[in-house]
Amino acid sequence: MHQKDLRVRRIRAKIKRALIDTINEKGFGNLTVSDITERAGINRGTFYIHYKGKQDLLNQLEENVYADIIKLFHENGTISSATSYEDLNEQFFQKFSAYIYGERDFILVTNGRNPPYFSEGI
Repeated sequence: MHQKDLRVRRIRAKIKRALIDTINEKGFGNLTVSDITERAGINRGTFYIHYKGKQDLLNQLEENVYADIIKLFHENGTISSATSYEDLNEQFFQKFSAYIYGERDFILVTNGRNPPYFSEGI
């Protein structure tokens, strides 16, 4: 992997973690880009290189989750080590469960009692 790609992934991961933690603390409607950047340990300019604002950040993260899940469904029929339909489904659900577990903090914060998009009137 290219060093720049790794750096971008690390920055985006910091921003995502900061968003999750700040939503848990303040709620989406009350947080600012400054809250996110301070928690992530980056400057605002770096944030704006990647995102237009907090709503764009949230939208991109949600789109990434949806795209990843759709990709898992499309790959379901191509798991090469499957020997039966049941085996194929078991492998899919293991991958799907592992993905959901890895994204649990983001999924929980965006699908809690007051999901961020409700606070924005979308």
